[in-house]
Amino acid sequence: MIRSFFASIYHTQPLFRVCVLGFVISLCGLSILVDRLDRQLELGLGDPSDKGDSNVPRSAPDAWAMGYTAEKLSLWYEAIGEDARLEYYQHASWDMYPFAPAYNVVAVGLSLYAAEHWKITRARRLGRGAGLSAAEPKSIVPPMVYCIPIFTFVFDVVETSTLRHGAAIFPERLSKNAVFVASSCTRMKFACLFAWVIWIYIITFRPLPTKRGLRAPT
Repeated sequence: MIRSFFASIYHTQPLFRVCVLGFVISLCGLSILVDRLDRQLELGLGDPSDKGDSNVPRSAPDAWAMGYTAEKLSLWYEAIGEDARLEYYQHASWDMYPFAPAYNVVAVGLSLYAAEHWKITRARRLGRGAGLSAAEPKSIVPPMVYCIPIFTFVFDVVETSTLRHGAAIFPERLSKNAVFVASSCTRMKFACLFAWVIWIYIITFRPLPTKRGLRAPT
């Protein structure tokens, strides 16, 4: 059902183009916010050689692929200062919407394109008389593969909403359970992203089978 929903968006070219345009616009907006956040982090953290916070990461927690603890997160919120926390809140809000839904639709669309391209090229390589059976496309691309960008989206939303809330309530601290969930989602987000990139590479560049004695159509 999920695959059918995204496939209908992908195969409706005007709708998919609108989604891609939305992704590009949201990416440009996110880039502007990231640049503003970086400047605020520089102002908040200052020169690490002149301050005692050299161990404080100089990037947002969204990028901490190995996760974080409640103590490390609170230290970061405190070190960056109020202006940077406000900037991060706005950055996280945009990241959660519209950027996350936009990149999710585009990522699933790229998965469908890669799978269909491999399937069509494979059929041509095998020849007209040795085409795919009706049940074979499902075996070529496991349904769970299409869900990798969706899992990434879910982990990203849980992570970002928690970190955004933490910036809003500081100096009150997030509970350790909430930080544990957010940290786990950050790790899983990067794991899913890595798995998706590897799968796209494999499905795009994997060797295609040939059928002996059957010449591919020209």
